[in-house]
Amino acid sequence: MSRHCDAYNKVLNSFHVVAQVIPNECTDADDDDNLTADNYVMMMTLAEGLMSDDELMCFFALDTLCAAESESEHKKYARFSLNPFGTAEFRKYFRFEKKDIDTLYKCLAIPEHMHSKSCVTWSGLEGLCILLWRLAYPNLLCNLVPLFGRSKTEMSEIVNEMLSFLCAAHKHRLNTITQPWLDHAVFCQVTLPKGATLANIFGFIDGTTVCICRPSTGQEEVFSGHKHYHVLKFQHVMTPNGIIAHSFGPFAGRCNDAAMYRDSGLDAELQRTHLNGQQLALFGDRGYANRPWLQTPLCGQIGNEQRAFNAMMSSVRISVEWGFAKVKMLFAFTNFYCNQKLFLQPLANYFTAATLLANCHTCLYGSEISNYFGVKPLTLDEYLA
Repeated sequence: MSRHCDAYNKVLNSFHVVAQVIPNECTDADDDDNLTADNYVMMMTLAEGLMSDDELMCFFALDTLCAAESESEHKKYARFSLNPFGTAEFRKYFRFEKKDIDTLYKCLAIPEHMHSKSCVTWSGLEGLCILLWRLAYPNLLCNLVPLFGRSKTEMSEIVNEMLSFLCAAHKHRLNTITQPWLDHAVFCQVTLPKGATLANIFGFIDGTTVCICRPSTGQEEVFSGHKHYHVLKFQHVMTPNGIIAHSFGPFAGRCNDAAMYRDSGLDAELQRTHLNGQQLALFGDRGYANRPWLQTPLCGQIGNEQRAFNAMMSSVRISVEWGFAKVKMLFAFTNFYCNQKLFLQPLANYFTAATLLANCHTCLYGSEISNYFGVKPLTLDEYLA
């Protein structure tokens, strides 16, 4: 065994020698290059005669063994249980109170038992907890092995399956503004005391960005010249009870607010939204074209009264930014660009699930927006009915 280990170490040293002497540009995987940097180093090591065929075979055998041992490490740990967590600790890591997690699980109608295509099985409650922990803060799956008693591969599959389930089962709650819980009369009324000078505004619209890693291909499409980052964009409609009533995306980073609005289909829905014969409207920023059903700040040559109107409406419209902030603060994984890999992860599902869960959080505990406008939040049953 020691002879094999010596061969393994020799090959590793050879890799390091070659990696130091070859040009950096050769080890960077170009967009049109099918070879990774590791493959390039390995080929150069063979070409330079720094290892034999037998040593290479030994290297791969031991490397595979190490990977297998790492993958079986989870067997040393017990499966996940809610019992060890205190109330404050549970909310810190899962974003919901321990006493409410079972209610959330049932209201989301998550199956009691779930499985992936590779026959990994888990309970619905365990899957929800794994997803919440994953979304709550940037983390490595290997750090979750002792807590959940599962391998990295299993947890990756569970997270992806839970994301797919939540989006398939509940995305319709974010696809339209004709939701049964929307109380247009109340929403229009509560904006007036806060400075709104238009009596027909029932919500606020804006776009938000999710920073991502520079993709290997098509990076120009997702680069935002305004933000100077590679981003995906989503459009949200926020209502005074703190619920994100409509979420649409993702869009490429170079897409502007007007294009997102056009493609979202909201224009036709808003035209049909009336209360006692009066046309209701959303309020947005100057990135949108002014319409009877989509009001924006006044532009051009304006006087003091118009400037005052813009200032008052903008002070109310800022609530939509609080909604964006809540999603990204509660579920900070979506706001950590190093983990947002466009072609390796279901980024749209991550942000959609985070938005849905943020709405559930508002139903259970309220939000800054509902407190600001003095509107009682929905119950979880009302929102997920």
